[in-house]
Parts: sequence; C-alpha cells; structure tokens
Amino acid sequence: SGAYPYDLVPFRSTSVPGATVRRIEVLARLFGLIAAPTAHARVLELGCGSAANLIPLALAHPGARFIGCDLSRSALGSAQRLIDGLGLTNVELRHVDICDVDDGWGAFDYVLCHDVFSWVAPTVRQKILSVEKRNLAPRGVGYLFYDALPGWRLHGLARDMMRYHAAGLSDPRQAVDQARRMLAMGAAVQDQSPGPYADLLREEYFRF
Repeated sequence: SGAYPYDLVPFRSTSVPGATVRRIEVLARLFGLIAAPTAHARVLELGCGSAANLIPLALAHPGARFIGCDLSRSALGSAQRLIDGLGLTNVELRHVDICDVDDGWGAFDYVLCHDVFSWVAPTVRQKILSVEKRNLAPRGVGYLFYDALPGWRLHGLARDMMRYHAAGLSDPRQAVDQARRMLAMGAAVQDQSPGPYADLLREEYFRF
C-alpha cells in the first residue's frame, strides 16, 4: 500500500514520567549542570507520536515552547485535534523525518527521544545522537530512552516469536494480527504452567 506502517497500525503512546522536563532539570542540577529553567524552556521531542508526552508538559508549563516531530500523519492529526480542543498555543507538531532535523530548527534546552532509538536503523540512531549534540543549547540536556540487554532479554523472546510467526506478511495489519494470535495461543498454553516464562507471555499478550 505504501502507507506509513504506524498510520495503518497506530502506536499506543503515553506520557512518560521519566521524560518530564522538570525532572530532567532537577537531575541535571544534581549532577552539577545548571540546566535552563523549565518554565521558559524550548523543548524538542523526536518521534512524538500522538504527543501524549508533550501535551501534558505543555499544559504544565504554559511559558515553555514545545515542538514534536513524527512521520505518522494519523498520530499527529489526532494530537493536533486535542491541542486545538485544549486551546494550547505553545505546542507545534511537524510531519518530518528525524533525519531531516537540521540546524535550522534552532537550539533547544531539552531534546527528548523516548522508545525510538532501539527500533530504527543505525543511520537514524546516528542522526538522533547528532541532533542531541548539535541542536542542544549550551546548557541543554538530552533525554534518550532505549531498551538494553540483559534487562530486555525476556521481552525480546516474545518479540522474536512474534516476528517469526508473522514472517513473510507484507501488510502490517495482517502481521500484527498474526503476532497477536500467536501470543494468545502461547498465553493460553502457559496458563497451565506457572513460572516466569508463563508470566512473561501473559504480560506481553495483555500489553499488545
């Protein structure tokens, strides 16, 4: 179909407590960096999705400026409707590839990137790191969340099973349906087997 996969299968985004700019400001100060005051900060989020993280921040800090970029038109459209309904004027959404963020975007006091780095190509990872370096103000702080081993190993098992079961399907919706059916079957089988592996499959099934 040529459509962007996250327009066909929306990603369920949420607010991220760890990416709260006030929290990041406090942590920076604890490590000896006098970060910009949150109240008037300029904040960029890479891969903002439906802006579920940016919108609460914009409500909490009306004097700050927030910009989010993403490739999903449906997610940005949903976010924009909510922004308009709330009457927020300090949030701007851009339908832009992360790789197209350049020096023309200006400097930011905070650059946020949550749950993107682990799932993109190496070239995009390098771009994220470049933005967190080149587009930060002199006292700017970058927030980068990624899944790391060994802690993520158990979740990776479920992911590998889903990818294997849906291999060969080009339609993202069909692939997701197949993956969910596999998780449902696995969870049902493991219902008779208590233990961490059974708990993992059940948890992944209810999450997805």
